Amino acid sequence: MAMFLQKYIEAIRRTARSVVPSRLYSLVAVACDTFWCVLKVGYPSYVRLRRLYPPRCKYDAEPVRFDLPQLKHPVFVRPGTTDAFGVVQNIIREEWGAFSPPEPVRLIVDAGANIGDTTSWYLTKFPNATVVSLEPDPDNYAMLLLNCAPFGSRAVLLNAALWPQEGRLNLRPSVAYNAVSVAEVDSADGSNSLMCDAVSVPALRKSLGFAAIDILKCDIEGAEFHLFRDAPSWLSFVRCLVIEIHTEAAHQAVYNAVEKQGPFHCKRWRNTHIFWR
Repeated sequence: MAMFLQKYIEAIRRTARSVVPSRLYSLVAVACDTFWCVLKVGYPSYVRLRRLYPPRCKYDAEPVRFDLPQLKHPVFVRPGTTDAFGVVQNIIREEWGAFSPPEPVRLIVDAGANIGDTTSWYLTKFPNATVVSLEPDPDNYAMLLLNCAPFGSRAVLLNAALWPQEGRLNLRPSVAYNAVSVAEVDSADGSNSLMCDAVSVPALRKSLGFAAIDILKCDIEGAEFHLFRDAPSWLSFVRCLVIEIHTEAAHQAVYNAVEKQGPFHCKRWRNTHIFWR
């Protein structure tokens, strides 16, 4: 029933977006988002989160705590960054929850974990699951540790990026903390370039000893092109892939890989592409 309702609402949204003037659509969309968020977390919490959005709020290194009904433990955000926006999108609006495979869900990989908002949501939603979270940016990783440490050994937190093979990558920070990207090492960048570790899915599988990934959530700012370019064989033991695709080349790479390593069912929920067996 929930899946049917989501499909129905999404169909209405897409139709409205194509026929309603953009300014009017934006106003209605904001009103609808506000209504649902207030309904889920209450007016005070939602307003507190919104007040932390930049540029209205200036950056502050002291994190602000939120106790939300969607999470088992509190979540902390940095004022004046994209953290609060991510909490609204990923926890309250449950952007990554449009589809989940049937239980049991034992292992989830969160590639591009940022501050751990989605990781915390997964750990709460699937109380018997272990979540392996990868975040290459050191500042975001510090927030990931703060937010997910209360879950104990169920949260495996890595200061690294998911990549086709192990090694080192150039780290490209962004003014938007949720848009940090990585790239292959370029000697022209100089020795002062920020670097991060690269970890592959086969290496994760070997070190953790798992047989299958129940959910692979992937939001890695364009690096999905490299990850899926050669239709990796490890995709055959992924039950559900939930991914945000950032470029046309990445779109082709992901869909080609899914076709070769399938069969998968597929659907799209807003900016999220979902594939499941």
